[in-house]
Amino acid sequence: MGGSLLTNGNVLNVMNHVVERERPYGGKLIIVVSAMKGVTDLLIRASDNHDPKALDDAILMYVNEALNLGLNKLASFLELTREELRRFINLEDPWIRDYVVIHGELLSVLLVENVLRDLLELNARAVYEPGIMTNDSWGGSALVNHELSSRYVVNRFRKLLSAYDVAIVPGFLGVTEDGRYTSLGRGGGSDYTASLLANYLGASRLTFYTDSGGLLSGDPRIINDPPVLIKEISYGEANVASMLGAKKFHPPRTFEPLMNSRVVTFITDPWHESALT
Repeated sequence: MGGSLLTNGNVLNVMNHVVERERPYGGKLIIVVSAMKGVTDLLIRASDNHDPKALDDAILMYVNEALNLGLNKLASFLELTREELRRFINLEDPWIRDYVVIHGELLSVLLVENVLRDLLELNARAVYEPGIMTNDSWGGSALVNHELSSRYVVNRFRKLLSAYDVAIVPGFLGVTEDGRYTSLGRGGGSDYTASLLANYLGASRLTFYTDSGGLLSGDPRIINDPPVLIKEISYGEANVASMLGAKKFHPPRTFEPLMNSRVVTFITDPWHESALT
């Protein structure tokens, strides 16, 4: 789920619509979330410039949303998280930057878990480390070890989904064998995470939720003729589109895990649907 949907005052409404859309399909549900809109940029600034105000502004977006939803205990916990991260933004180790930046996704997981569990009364559980194993390349260039990841993901989610109906997972991040967080790249890292999980778990259906409502034939800000919604496209065509810079399909790795799978994928917003097969 893209961060453009997770904005202040909108989280409960979006999550309610997503759950209601997916409920008729039955089975267990895994929701992969991005950071709230604007949060990742603030966390990058906080880390690169050792800027506590940028960090405060990022955390405050989650605190305000929690308070608006009446999740006061969560708001108090988020304040403690801010104090912890303040200690990290002055450190120079390369892995520290990834650790700070991926907290946008981690905080989204925490917020969405509370919304689903406490407000929508679902049997939901947050997963802060889904088992996607990478090398120790920092700065958004981490490479996934598919052999290890497949094994860890299957083991983790088999146990989790036997006890819970919904799992909430952070996009954008992996973890090294020695337990340090890595980032998988911006502008589609959550889509890539969702594709990996769908492939490893043998999912029959994958939905990318976005504010655009689907894949358009062109950028309405550039082309003269009004773009149209593309109803169906193959993974091969989508992969080519990603390499040519299609915004929704960045990075190109998004479709690599799906190329030889039987996963049927949909691109939609929480209110409308368009298919990608």
